[in-house]
Amino acid sequence: MFKKLIALVLLSTLITAGFAVTVLVCPWVSKRFIPVFVHAAFGNVRIKDLDIARQTFRYPDRLMFKNVKGVVVLDDTPYTISLPAATITGQRLFSSSARKAGLNIRKADISSPVMSARGVDAEVSSIGLFSESSPANGVFTIENIQSLGYALTDARGAFAAAPGRLTISPFEGKLYGGQGKADVLVTFEPEPAYVVKAQISGVDIKMLEEVNPAVFSNMKGTVAGDIAVNGDSRGIRGASGSLWSGPGAEVKAFLLKPLLDYIPQSTQKKELERLIATAGNISLDTATLAIKDLTDERISTKINLKSKKFNLDIGLALDLNIEGGLNNLLKLQEQFFTKEGDL
Repeated sequence: MFKKLIALVLLSTLITAGFAVTVLVCPWVSKRFIPVFVHAAFGNVRIKDLDIARQTFRYPDRLMFKNVKGVVVLDDTPYTISLPAATITGQRLFSSSARKAGLNIRKADISSPVMSARGVDAEVSSIGLFSESSPANGVFTIENIQSLGYALTDARGAFAAAPGRLTISPFEGKLYGGQGKADVLVTFEPEPAYVVKAQISGVDIKMLEEVNPAVFSNMKGTVAGDIAVNGDSRGIRGASGSLWSGPGAEVKAFLLKPLLDYIPQSTQKKELERLIATAGNISLDTATLAIKDLTDERISTKINLKSKKFNLDIGLALDLNIEGGLNNLLKLQEQFFTKEGDL
């Protein structure tokens, strides 16, 4: 009787172990379990169309995935994700106390209607097995990240996540021949919102022509600046800051046509009129654009232009109402820079 009991215990143990191993190495199980787990832990996050080509488990606490694809839906915005390799590691991963977990991602690609990122590497650590109430922090690098047509390359940064908020600081990378650096705060309650404080330096306007030729083909030089932007899931809600360019900057003369009335009659004014008529360029010693206040309804700016050659020292303040909001402002911007003869 005792031998039968021992055999039964051994058989039960083997069956349980076999089932556990099957769960840990079977992609079919993970494809169904992971979306349920993520949605339970993070109510505003859903995973759809998850596919895992291969899954392996290395004792005691390393779960590895190969060629993972799926769609992560965050507050109704879909992000298509492709992961060549991902690894979950843990300390006391299957213990009920003080569970610690780590996530390692290599060469991921992410795309959505608002942004795309290529070549994402990330290392994340968490207390509490990635639950919504557990803190998490990590570091990342991104080969290329794009939004609104503009790209940041060789990006890197660190982040910290806590209940209801995500902080990315620093976040920096190469920006069209120059550098960009930002601090980002994202909050999720009562609805997703963000604040970005950024600095740029040495940005080559010539390299920006490929993004928006209607605007940047009319300028030359390098740009630096500081800007703060805030918004939510519906788009940008406000911005402030300044951009400036030093010696060597040039602009198409027609852009200064609205300022002719403020320039006294002189040889320089006649030369300026000639350059406007012939689509020439004007060299500037300094150029500054200060955005005092930019909201979805209005924009308040101050423009300073100085050119010793043309005896220009202009300070112009503009307060404009924006019909149709910021999205319409981008369209009007392109119209302004392309209508040389109508200004």
